[in-house]
Amino acid sequence: MKLEICAAVITLALAVHGFAESSDTGSSDSTATADTNRLAVLVKQMGAGDHKSRTAAEAELSKCPRSAIDFLKSFLDSDDPEIQIRVRDIIQKILADPARIPTSCYVFASKSADQSNWTGAMNEWRAKAKVAVSNEKGESATTGSFAQSFVPKCDTIKVIELATYPVNADTGWIKADLCADDNGKPGRFILGRCWILVEKNCPVPHGGMMPFVFPSVSVDPKKKYWVCYTEFPVGSNRTIVNYQFSIGNQYKDGEWLRGGTSELSDAQDVLFRVLPQCGAVPDMKPASKEEIKTLPAQEIAEPWW
Repeated sequence: MKLEICAAVITLALAVHGFAESSDTGSSDSTATADTNRLAVLVKQMGAGDHKSRTAAEAELSKCPRSAIDFLKSFLDSDDPEIQIRVRDIIQKILADPARIPTSCYVFASKSADQSNWTGAMNEWRAKAKVAVSNEKGESATTGSFAQSFVPKCDTIKVIELATYPVNADTGWIKADLCADDNGKPGRFILGRCWILVEKNCPVPHGGMMPFVFPSVSVDPKKKYWVCYTEFPVGSNRTIVNYQFSIGNQYKDGEWLRGGTSELSDAQDVLFRVLPQCGAVPDMKPASKEEIKTLPAQEIAEPWW
């Protein structure tokens, strides 16, 4: 089945007792306090004497959006072992649910493949953006899924540019997942996801960088993260894009994992740029409801990594 995703930045609508997904939803401070108070009551109920009450409270709290995780973590050191165990399980359920991944979905606004105008607009946009870390020199190219690790050196990620550019003039969706590291490989905890619809008249030129716009993601500047790329052709089995990589360990803080393999390479790295600050990306707009309906069913499948 397909996720019903709204046209702009997608966050889970599901909430428990009105617990807001973010501070930008318009909720007042008093409402937020009431919400957390109600959640605290449910957490306390998980330590109740009867099994039915404990189970009911856990089931209700398991519906929380990701924004409730920090609040729930405050109970991991509860004096009640029952509450500790159930809160830990609830957090794992929330993180493992693909429907609760903060997601954005974009298309190119222009339907003409005017690569020169797009390149000029992007150069102006990049000149005003802040780049935290990048790997930009390399001309080797290949196709398929991949994952690239990096250390962000910033505490927020808004855009990750990847050296992916259209080939074959085919249509399809491409996806980038921003993941936490798990023992040196991409973890199943996806912090953010971006979809881009690539059509025949995509303006990104050969050797260009594709901007993946994420709902602002908070990260640890010193920890390792992964950006994992996957593509889904529509009406064809042909490759949608090529991607470029460098040879010779130019980026020393990262590793490259090719789709379909389990071997990491620290001597090759995909070309990328991590942007913590930037303006609206030129010629890109949120996908319409009709366009979103064409998202692949594989979007909720197990990640390839």
